[in-house]
Amino acid sequence: MSKEQTVIKAFVSSPADVAEERNLLEEVIHELNQTWSNTLGVRIEPLRWETHAYPDAGAEPQEVINRQLGEDYDIFIGVMWGRFGTPTKNFGSGTEEEFKKAQKLYESKARRIWIMIYFKEAGISPSEIDTDQLKLVNNFRNGLGSEGVLYWKYKSRDEFTQLTRLHLSRVVQEWISEKQLAVKKAEGRHEIQKSSPEKEQVEIIELGYFDFVEISQDSLQKLFEVFSKITSYMTDLTAKAQSRTAEFSKIATLPNGPQKFQMAKRNTDFTAQDLEEFSKRFDLELPIFKSHFESLIHSLTNMAVFENQFAQQPKESLEVAANAAQALVEALTAGRGGFVYFRQSIEKLPKLSSSLNSSKRKVLGVMDRFLNNMDSSIRLTIEAESVLRSLISK
Repeated sequence: MSKEQTVIKAFVSSPADVAEERNLLEEVIHELNQTWSNTLGVRIEPLRWETHAYPDAGAEPQEVINRQLGEDYDIFIGVMWGRFGTPTKNFGSGTEEEFKKAQKLYESKARRIWIMIYFKEAGISPSEIDTDQLKLVNNFRNGLGSEGVLYWKYKSRDEFTQLTRLHLSRVVQEWISEKQLAVKKAEGRHEIQKSSPEKEQVEIIELGYFDFVEISQDSLQKLFEVFSKITSYMTDLTAKAQSRTAEFSKIATLPNGPQKFQMAKRNTDFTAQDLEEFSKRFDLELPIFKSHFESLIHSLTNMAVFENQFAQQPKESLEVAANAAQALVEALTAGRGGFVYFRQSIEKLPKLSSSLNSSKRKVLGVMDRFLNNMDSSIRLTIEAESVLRSLISK
């Protein structure tokens, strides 16, 4: 039989321009619930005005939302990008009003409230930029620091997904650690739900703490292997480029004429082929790197939650994972400079032929994707290490 499920409510607040993130958050919560509801008896319920509010009369729409959704939630998740939102009676936008209500609950210390704020840093189409709205967003973000509110920045949907997965796991871990599940049940603040008979008939393979330890170790090893392989590709291309450059130097000493032109053209074509081959090999590794990294974050997330189930907490496994995460950050950070220098070298190649220009664009494209991936991976791994270190120090 499935465990009784205690519901942790998460209020999601954001302007319309980050609707995708609201849907991504739903997917993250659904994924986490599939694991946690059966193993920990915990389920996160996202509260959104689209799904939890209904038509009603009020002085203004925000008043209706405030009344219907109330203050019976445990996590406040705010997301912003280029729009601040529509002003309400007393605040600059509905999101600001909802945040202020959550902040007031937090400061009252009447009960535990977690506040998670995210700002998207991806570029905005010039035709969609509203400078007044963007200024309000920046003012709001700058004001959070003075109010002692920590927030996170993200650049892509993948980074947002991984960040929220990590942070929600941290919240659940803290929840369990503080034994607030029993308090909430005793106070009758949460509903108790049982799985349907249909779900109980399905056999579910549930991974445990040590499964995730092994997955994290395997993912880290494979990440280092992919990183090493990509580095070897760069070394190989650099050697070929040096050989092509030497050949160009020899050709430059020849007398001008058709033969010199043909030799230079042929060497340029060979250079284009080298770049084409490099971009194809490199491009094949990107989804592999991404897949192993997602597996790593997923496993570390579940380690952080399941660690609390042990009477004697397995600090050694957490220490190993935290140290490995630190080593990954150091390797990526140290290697990033070499990747940037390599990219700059490719960008400086002269425009000698259409085939060379095409191959050059492909290499620059794949390099940019990987550098963005590296930056996101570094930020997320630092965040994962922070979660693990906090558990070790408990």
